[in-house]
Amino acid sequence: MAYCTPDEVRLLTNQVSGKDFSDSEIQQFIDQADGEINAELISVYTVPFSPTPPLVKMVSVQLAAAYCLTALYAGHSKNVAPNASVWKSNAKGLLDEIAKGKKILLDSSGD
Repeated sequence: MAYCTPDEVRLLTNQVSGKDFSDSEIQQFIDQADGEINAELISVYTVPFSPTPPLVKMVSVQLAAAYCLTALYAGHSKNVAPNASVWKSNAKGLLDEIAKGKKILLDSSGD
């Protein structure tokens, strides 16, 4: 089960419409993000997560959005993906803190 949905990725980017990428295309970016999350956290958590902790969802949305925007802007002459590098950096930093035990994964109720 994916850690986020194509609609959540579209909501964060506010730049990607159904004309740019279909749900199944966005799902590929989500799968890539979720694979990275699982690979990073497998040594400290049982993955895949079910249910998905809010922090994991946030990382998944940010990474998938970054990959989506990078692909969207890849054909442009300047190859500039606004916010993509910020989201990717934030997500990777948070993932690193989770893996090192600096951030603890809680469920949506705070437990």
